[in-house]
Amino acid sequence: MPLFDQGKMTKLVSELRKSVARLTDIAKLPKDEFLNDPDKIESTKYHFIVAIESSISCYPVKKQRDPSQCFSHPKSAIRTPQNQ
Repeated sequence: MPLFDQGKMTKLVSELRKSVARLTDIAKLPKDEFLNDPDKIESTKYHFIVAIESSISCYPVKKQRDPSQCFSHPKSAIRTPQNQ
């Protein structure tokens, strides 16, 4: 019997990866370009919310005692240029 819902976990990790990838792209923009574009600011807020919600949602999936543990290893679930 699986310890977690594999379909739900796959969806959460996929959403988290997409948001982190988009935030990584946005982070490369020059500060002035970012701050002068309200659409980029709103997009950034959205991707932060998705990433946070996906991370928080791991609490019942992983059955951890402390929800803050969801944030202790977020990079281990995401492949980025820094941890590949």
